[in-house]
Amino acid sequence: ILGSGISQRTGNTKFTLLVSIAIFLFIIFQGWYHIFLNISRFWFIAVILLGGFWAVLHRMAPASGGGGNVSRGMKNAMGDFVRRKMLDIITKEEEDLRKKIEDRFKKLEGILDTIKKAPPGSEERAAAIMEFRRMCTDLEACIKELSDKGKIGDVKVLNYTRDYWDRYGKLTEKFRKMAE
Repeated sequence: ILGSGISQRTGNTKFTLLVSIAIFLFIIFQGWYHIFLNISRFWFIAVILLGGFWAVLHRMAPASGGGGNVSRGMKNAMGDFVRRKMLDIITKEEEDLRKKIEDRFKKLEGILDTIKKAPPGSEERAAAIMEFRRMCTDLEACIKELSDKGKIGDVKVLNYTRDYWDRYGKLTEKFRKMAE
């Protein structure tokens, strides 16, 4: 302990070794060894607790100039890599949901064309109306799921869901006019 400071100033490692051995022998011959042995059982836990306490204090405090990554807060300190990976996973799920929603919109538009072309009162028209209602329920569930993911992720997803709800409203309005 004492020797490390002396060796850094003088550059003499042999002197450091000699002082370290002298301190060790002093501790043993004075009978303090068993005290240090009992204390050393808990040093690992104490180091972890103190290190965690230090990290929380220093990483949650606002940056006062300099400091690099340490001063950027808990968001960067606690797993920037994990956060990016989670966003990638969420983004891929969002892309899949957007593709699924676009597919549902295309199917709904095709069903509307079928309803428009089918004569009123025909079985083809009735089946198309039932299919339209089923697809609407599925589409609503997909849009709601995407909006839930947007609450976790970013504002861009919420903009997509708003656009999807607008398109959905226009399609259902068109359906109501045709069904009358």
